[in-house]
Amino acid sequence: RKPGQFASIRVMREDGSWSEPHPFTISCAPGDTDLRLTIKNVGAFTSAVPELKPGTPVQCAGPFGAFCRDIDGKDDIVMIAGGVGITPFLSVLRHFRSIKAANRVTLVWCNKTHADAFCCQELAETAAEINLRIIHVLSREPDLSALPRAANVEFVSGRFTREIIARFGINPQASFYLCGPPAMQDT
Repeated sequence: RKPGQFASIRVMREDGSWSEPHPFTISCAPGDTDLRLTIKNVGAFTSAVPELKPGTPVQCAGPFGAFCRDIDGKDDIVMIAGGVGITPFLSVLRHFRSIKAANRVTLVWCNKTHADAFCCQELAETAAEINLRIIHVLSREPDLSALPRAANVEFVSGRFTREIIARFGINPQASFYLCGPPAMQDT
């Protein structure tokens, strides 16, 4: 398994048939013994997943894809994530943390509010262990001064723009990776 890959799952329905396959990013580190998928509750299938009973048959296929191909070999990395687009980067960062990687990483994570950034504590802990700088871009957070502070973690009000790259001194020659909604990708 490589960081940033995805798997496809199907769940057996009550009538004995299988659901359509649904792809989800594998968000654990490649060496982890447990498979971990981060699933945002946004539709009928995803909202039913937490309600699955133990023993419900599930088919899992994968891993697939090469989103972060050769990322381990990049010295200076910039990850730009929008919302749940963080999931392939979680896999990479968990991997980097487990191997104590020396790569220089900047994570720009765009959300509406700080509450939408579901793994901030884990990311702050990771930033304390590896060369990781986190920039949270929050479009609807009313008071940035009330947010919890940690070393190597910064907050910006508004939406992601190219000015953020310059404002925070992000190396334009770094290896850039992007995962988020189309409007953010267009920016």
